[in-house]
Amino acid sequence: MIAAGIPPVAEQVHARHILVADKAQAEAYLLRLQAGESFSALAQAVSEDAATRMYGGDLGWFPRGIGVLPSPAETVAFSLNKGEISPVIQSDQGYHLIKVLLKDTGRPLTPAHQQALQQQAFETW
Repeated sequence: MIAAGIPPVAEQVHARHILVADKAQAEAYLLRLQAGESFSALAQAVSEDAATRMYGGDLGWFPRGIGVLPSPAETVAFSLNKGEISPVIQSDQGYHLIKVLLKDTGRPLTPAHQQALQQQAFETW
């Protein structure tokens, strides 16, 4: 069975993000973050992602490939170290700023993440 090949653990990040439609705004927000402004507070104030805005942009823990972030933003999120903030990242959804809170190379997958990865493996097959 194709889905059975999904391991029970995976590299995961716990991250926050800010999503806006305008590149100039995203660049201005990045400068504010680099000057020490709270990522969580700024996300609550300006992010256009209604699902995470009220939680300070918190995306929780997630592995690669389950669609939490669009591909370009996900790639950057996994390249960052703990505490780092990304440059402005463009995707089909808009402009993202990402802050990685924690990383774990062998974190157990939640049942929902396991199912999403199994579904992805089946669709790829």
